[in-house]
This record gives sequence, C-alpha cells and structure tokens, in this order.
Amino acid sequence: MVASSSRYTVEVFSATREGDEFVIRTEYLPNGSLASRCEQGTVPMKDFYTWFPAICRGVSFLHSKGILHRDIKPANVLFDKDLNARLCDFGLALLEGTQPDHASMAYLPTLTPESDSVATKAGDIYALGCLAYRMLFGEIEWKRQLRDSARGEKPLASLKKAAREGNFPNRTSFPPNVSKRLQRVLLRALDPNPAKRFTSVTELCEAVESAIPPVYWSLDTDNVGWVGESKMTNDNRIWRVRLSEGHIETKRSINGSQFRRVSKFCAPIGNLSDHRVLSEAFRNIENSVAK
Repeated sequence: MVASSSRYTVEVFSATREGDEFVIRTEYLPNGSLASRCEQGTVPMKDFYTWFPAICRGVSFLHSKGILHRDIKPANVLFDKDLNARLCDFGLALLEGTQPDHASMAYLPTLTPESDSVATKAGDIYALGCLAYRMLFGEIEWKRQLRDSARGEKPLASLKKAAREGNFPNRTSFPPNVSKRLQRVLLRALDPNPAKRFTSVTELCEAVESAIPPVYWSLDTDNVGWVGESKMTNDNRIWRVRLSEGHIETKRSINGSQFRRVSKFCAPIGNLSDHRVLSEAFRNIENSVAK
C-alpha cells in the first residue's frame, strides 16, 4: 500500500500490529464510495469522464510499480473532500509474476475470462472495463445480469462461461448517452481475448479521454427526459430532450433563461428504436455545438 501511494490512491500513514490485530491508518475520505453512487443509478457523464480517467491513472501508477490491484470495483473507489476519485483496498493486490497464498483468486464478478487469478495487467484492464460498465449502466442492471449469468448448480462456472462468450456483461445495447466511440473503447477493454484488449491502462485512459463528447448527457431527475450540458465552461446552453407523442422534443436554455423548443432538432421517431432515435438527436446537437 505504501508503494502504491499516489495522488490517485488513498494515502497510508502507518501499519502496525496491536495485540492480535493489524491496524492500517489511512487518510479519511469524507464523500463515500463510487458504489453508493452506482446504487443510485447511472453516473452522470460529466462525472464519468472526470472520475474514470483518474481511476485509470491510479491503476496505471500501480502497474508502473509492478503491482496488480485485482480488486477493482465501485466499493474500492473513494472520494475526497473535493470529490476526487481515489483507489483503495489492496487486500488482493500482488506483484506481477507472483502468486502468494493470500490472494489465489481475485474479485469474482470481474474475473477475467482467461484466468481465475488475474496474474497480468490485462486482468486489471478487463476489470476497469467492468467498472466503466457499472458506472454507465448502474448497479441494478449490473446485479441483474450477474444473477442471470451465475445460475445453476455451478454458478461460478456459468459466470465464467458467460464471460468467455462475451455475454457478461451484455454488450449488445448501450444507453443512448454512451457514444459509439466510447462503446468501442469499452468493447475493447472487455474483449474476452486478452491479446485484443488495450496494451496498457494508459492507452485505455487516453482512448476514454479522446471519446469525450461536446455535450454531457444525463437522465433528468424525473427520468422522462435527458439533459445535455456543454463541456465548454464558457458555453451556457443546456438542452432537454425527450420522447413526446411519437416525436423527439428538444428544448434549449441559454444563460439560465426559460427553456424554448428548438424546432430543427424535432424529428419523428418512425420505426427506429427509442435508444437509436435519442442517440441520433444527441449527436445532431453535439455536431451543432462542435461547429
């Protein structure tokens, strides 16, 4: 844990033995874990593009020291007073190329399809893909898929089979606010074949950051529409997009003014799926912002 210390990991002050117990003293991070935010639903895209690259940098630093984390999940990401994401819990970590008795098996739900032990950096990259998936889909959907995949008399074997076949987690459909470019990044990180994943966490991080769209889209609080916020700090436009009576209804607010309909972004749904129509509406708005 001391060797893993960086601005992206929880700082360790001391580790001592008191009687029969070991006591590890770390800094206090007051804003809880990523797990509690995933439990509430999908992570807003603006937060995703802030937190996930930071988590990647933490894992990349570990890899530069020859350390595999092997337990990457929302519960092991904490937030400091400024809501910076920090990686923690090195109970299953080990040096690459070693197999200590304390950590013969890694975190089960994100076990790599190729191994039970997560003995290479490719295993952490796969787990980061699972972490991103949980942030973008929410914990309810993740746990539903986990239950469906780990069935029968041998649930772990069923889960491993689903992972090897690329069926867990499900890659066939993404929320409309996840761009095609980001989808391709996640599919590569989650590839059942480790040779086809990113060659390093740094490469994964750079791919995610290159996929940042001009507008961050998130579900509205009433869950009947979507809100878009420009990534440019000097752009004070906010969009609202929702399905309404067979059409896409798009409204825009400028500098906090009342939302008004933007007619050129209203389009009939036709025979397309709701997700595809919403996705196309988002891309149209993003193209207008980019211009």
